[in-house]
Amino acid sequence: MNNKYQNEVNVKYKNTEAYKEYLTKSKYYTEDQFNIINQNFNSIFIEFSNLLKNGIKPNDPLVQSKVKYLKDFISSYYYTCTNEILKSLSEIYTSDERFKKNIDKNWQGTSTYIKQAIDIYCLNNK
Repeated sequence: MNNKYQNEVNVKYKNTEAYKEYLTKSKYYTEDQFNIINQNFNSIFIEFSNLLKNGIKPNDPLVQSKVKYLKDFISSYYYTCTNEILKSLSEIYTSDERFKKNIDKNWQGTSTYIKQAIDIYCLNNK
């Protein structure tokens, strides 16, 4: 994890089960594995931006399958991503300017689009 965010993450999440699971899962990741995982994670956001660029609505089955893929990706490589955690992440994607800027760099409004898609996904997959 990027050192500039490590302290912030430790303060906010160190006592959560998700963070403990992340520490266990990532304990043996090599630097190359981290880089590949992060590249793949970023490619998911690029795919969302392409869907938005092409005018595909957040409730479209293709977009909803991409939300499920995002959730499953997080669960596979970081921690079990419940709908509650997924919704919290979507809030961070739009409210934290660092995340919003990073996600929107490929296409303006992608962070909001992802949040809308996640909201729909969580509503339909209780």
